[in-house]
Amino acid sequence: YQVSKGNPVIAKVSDTVNVVIIGYNSKNTILYYPALGEAKYYPSDDSRELFEENGNVFITYLENETE
Repeated sequence: YQVSKGNPVIAKVSDTVNVVIIGYNSKNTILYYPALGEAKYYPSDDSRELFEENGNVFITYLENETE
């Protein structure tokens, strides 16, 4: 949801590596690796498994929306 709203989401993918989820569709999740300076496509099931194996740790932010 946050990615679709244009908010960056950081995800833990190992003890020493975090990625930024920059997009997704029905088949893939696009993960940006800042240390490598590149984005990689992962099939949705593979990225879900990767996140689960690493504790489903995600960081994002919410903008304070006023009415």
